[in-house]
Amino acid sequence: MKSYHVIVVSLLVIALVAVGPVSAETNISGTITVNTTLGLTSPDPDGEYRVTGNLTVQAGAILTIEPGVLVTFNNYQGIYIGGSGGTSPGTLIADGTSAQPITFTAASSAPGMCSGIRFRNTATDSSIMDYCIVEYGGYSGSSNIRILRQYLQARPY
Repeated sequence: MKSYHVIVVSLLVIALVAVGPVSAETNISGTITVNTTLGLTSPDPDGEYRVTGNLTVQAGAILTIEPGVLVTFNNYQGIYIGGSGGTSPGTLIADGTSAQPITFTAASSAPGMCSGIRFRNTATDSSIMDYCIVEYGGYSGSSNIRILRQYLQARPY
């Protein structure tokens, strides 16, 4: 009987070693009202985040996304920078690098599967998107990135 338990335990250990570590995304949704960072190692150890419901950055909060992070949207979900009421500012700092771009993508690889990123008229002028890949947006006739501001300023290089 003891040898049977040893064999079963040994097989379980071998199976766990063969599978290796399991990668899991950190789910995010709701309203961000305090400064928040989505990092490559923290709070998610793999730098992978899933927007499971619309995410709004407002009340003066800053959402910082570090280089190399992957943000995946569930179908028809998006990130909204600034509140919808016109009085609640929000900021997005998505400042990737050429070696580690930030990727925003949909869970389904088809155009129009997520709402993408929308900068409302309450988004602050200090929002940055640099070295970012944004794909599969366009749900409900919108685009990958929608800017509801009176001007767009490019960063000089």
